[in-house]
Amino acid sequence: MCYNEYINLQAANFIVKFYKNNIKIDGVADDEELRCAFNNVKVILKRNMIKYQTKYPEEHAEKMRYTFDRFFLDAWHGGCWCGMYWMMYEAFHEMPFKRYAEELCLQYYELINSQSIWHTDIGILFLPMCVPDMRFNRSKEAKEALVLAADCFLTKCAANVQNENSKEFLTDKQVKNPNGKKSGFNDLRKNMGGKISNLNNILILMFAEKITGNRKYTSAGEKILYNVLKNNIDNSGRAFFLYSSGKKFDDTSLFNMEAHGGYTRAQAWALWGLSNLYTRLGSEKVYNYFFKCFDYLEKASCGKTVLKYCICGSDGDYDDSTSTAIVLCSILEFIKSLPEESCEYKKLMKAAKRYMSGLLQCAAKPEELTEGPLDRGFILHATHEERGVKTSATVSGDYFYVEALMRCLYNWQPYWD
Repeated sequence: MCYNEYINLQAANFIVKFYKNNIKIDGVADDEELRCAFNNVKVILKRNMIKYQTKYPEEHAEKMRYTFDRFFLDAWHGGCWCGMYWMMYEAFHEMPFKRYAEELCLQYYELINSQSIWHTDIGILFLPMCVPDMRFNRSKEAKEALVLAADCFLTKCAANVQNENSKEFLTDKQVKNPNGKKSGFNDLRKNMGGKISNLNNILILMFAEKITGNRKYTSAGEKILYNVLKNNIDNSGRAFFLYSSGKKFDDTSLFNMEAHGGYTRAQAWALWGLSNLYTRLGSEKVYNYFFKCFDYLEKASCGKTVLKYCICGSDGDYDDSTSTAIVLCSILEFIKSLPEESCEYKKLMKAAKRYMSGLLQCAAKPEELTEGPLDRGFILHATHEERGVKTSATVSGDYFYVEALMRCLYNWQPYWD
């Protein structure tokens, strides 16, 4: 394959014209309603901050109740938990939020230095945590952590995915957790090289090159991006969670995905990664892949306000407000690069209105957040049938719900220093 088929990541920066950073979604909720929802989030996060100090919650909140323990510090959703506190500081300029976020960051910096962090979704772990620390504090530790995360990703997670001719990705024996812990993933999901979330991890590589000036990061990222687009997204625009041994897979814990149009979370991660890459690269190829994936989701989901866990799921199937929030944030990231008079802008805005309406309906009521237990999640129906609880929340779902509100209410520039 010729090198010029790769998308050039070197020295990437915001090269797309931004018409605006904060996007008004008219016809769904006014600023007052959105600010009320945002203030509810502020209240519960402040109460959790005081009670649980620097403990982290488990990803899933069974029956809307989070479990807090330091054990969960090394889980991937810690970046989402820390990121919500950085957003609270950026929105309200209250120093307790900033100090708390800094304390959470320091715990992770210690872990990454001891090689205790081990997760294939290292992009979503470190971006919401380290980038604000770099932005507000010019933190040397944050920069070092991002570079170490990039090195970890390249050496332990993506060795074979850089070879465009390789069909065999890392096996369970080749990929070992440095802590010797069992991650809970089945054997197929341990084939880390071919995950759709590598689109998010590429952003870590772009940061590492910007920090160090070392071209090895973006050179590897170009190969990884080429292979993700080639192997994890088919001609129809359907995204697959995994690619391994020459085959595409959805999340293997799910049943009969072929009959249900695929795994919605894979589609959501594809859109999130592509939107952030496009606003940094301005690549026509990334632009086209974004709309290919978006159009597939729109057609398969039949205009639902809250996406189902299986893309073509019926009304009786499980809602997935986490995927809905991720897709909404992807749209709000992408749409700021489009002129309002364009057909593409209008198409994305129509979907954004629908998804915001669905998320506001899923949001826990103000009295539940302010008068109920301290450890409540923000949006209902955020998890899946494997957990057996329809009303469960997730940290990642809560994070992207807060991010969507932040994008609508403030002139917010995410994931870049």
